[in-house]
Formats: sequence, C-alpha cells, structure tokens
Amino acid sequence: MTKPLRYAALTSLILGLGLTLNSSDSPAQSTAPRIDPKLEAQVLEIIRQNPEIVIEAIQKIQQQQQVEQAQQQQQQANQQKQLLSQALSNPTTFLGTSPRQGPENAEIILIEFSDFQCPYCAKTAPIVKAAIAQDPNLAVIYKHFPLTNIHDQAEPAALASWAAQQQGQFWDYHDRLFALQPKLGDATYKAIATQLKFDMARFERDRTGTAAAQAIQQDLQLAQQLQARGTPLFVIYAAANPAATGKIIFGIKDLADLQQQIAQIKDEG
Repeated sequence: MTKPLRYAALTSLILGLGLTLNSSDSPAQSTAPRIDPKLEAQVLEIIRQNPEIVIEAIQKIQQQQQVEQAQQQQQQANQQKQLLSQALSNPTTFLGTSPRQGPENAEIILIEFSDFQCPYCAKTAPIVKAAIAQDPNLAVIYKHFPLTNIHDQAEPAALASWAAQQQGQFWDYHDRLFALQPKLGDATYKAIATQLKFDMARFERDRTGTAAAQAIQQDLQLAQQLQARGTPLFVIYAAANPAATGKIIFGIKDLADLQQQIAQIKDEG
C-alpha cells in the first residue's frame, strides 16, 4: 500500500472511531457505522510500521476542523451584521428611552450593553467616560444586559439603576455601582440612593415595579436579537448613516482602542 493510501485508510479509521465513540448507548444512535475488522487490523499494522502517519492524520483532521470553525464564525458574523443593520433601520426605536450621555446631535453613537456585576464592564466604564469627555461629537447610550446565569446581583443592580434614572441620576448611580461592585446588594443600593438624596419611597416603588422589569427585559431582548453572548458589548454607528455604518464591538482594550474604533466609523460615515 502506498503512503497516500495508507494515510487515507488511517484517516478513515480515526474518523470512524470518532463516530463510534460519539454514538454512546442511545438506541437512536445505534446505527453508527462499524469499522471493518480487516481494515482495522491493516491500519494498526501500518501504525506500528509508520507511527508518523498518526500525527499527519490528526493534523489533517485538526486543519479541517479549524476551516469549518472559521466558516461558522464568518457565517455568524454575517448574520449578526444583517441583524444589526435591520435593528438600526429605525435607530429611534432601537435607542428607546435608555440613559444617554453626550449631545443630542452627536456625530457618533456608542451603545453599551453592560452588566453591573461584570468585572470587565467595571474596567470599561472609565474608558467610555474618558472618551465622552474628549470627544464632543460622541454620545453614549446604556443598555442593560444582566448575565443572571452567572451574576446574582446583575438584575437587582440593573433595576436599582433604572429607578435612579427615574430621578434623573442614572449616571451618578451607574458610577457608584461599579465603584462598589464587590459590595453589590440591597444595602448598597439603598445606601447609594440615600447618598444621592433620592425620594426613597419612590426609589423602592420604582425598582420593584413592573415598569423596571419590563425595561430591563426590552434591553435583554435587543441583546438576544444581536446574538450577544457576553459583556461588555458595544454597538457603534454614524448618526447620519446608522444601518450602513453600524458595527458590533466585543469589548475594548483601552481608550486608544475605542478612539480608533470611533475614528473608523467617522471615516465610513
């Protein structure tokens, strides 16, 4: 048997073994193909005589898996781009009544989907704040994306911040929540509200009411429509041409990284 034929036979055996191992004992999967005993004996002899073929076969399979994974990622990126373009076809609806910083006629809109208990979001918050301070043509919109499956205080913090928004102090409350992230809890939410001199009866009523829960749910649905899986996630676009320039950013490294992203959108817009 020539080397190419030996290689093909061995690759077939490895793939066959993979199918067999994945078949488990489920009756629904009992039809997995069985390996010909003669082929198996032949290939095992080839392995003994040419062990390097095993490495070659595994590398080939890994390369195929990498190609398939890259294709899947590209398909997901294309689909996500299409979904974002559809969402930004009506940016007013997309933004809703979410908290906003920056001028109403801002050239660039940066939407942040964030979780108050996410450590990466806490690191990102001062970067976004610095970007707003340095760019008079930038507006930032906050969207709630509490990762409730891993952060038990993400949703309560989001509800408390929504109640703070009703008293016109979302961003101060936002900053203090991130500053006190290790201490998130009911006592902290009340303490911040007291420090900011909220109407406490209204604060309690708002954060426990149905309107707060509905607002958080609407943001979550937007994130799910964009196939978001983690935080912080950003949507950035030029106000003059939202659907064409819209882009999703999965986290930012530092201020320079964010400013570069903004500059690219300005060039496209």
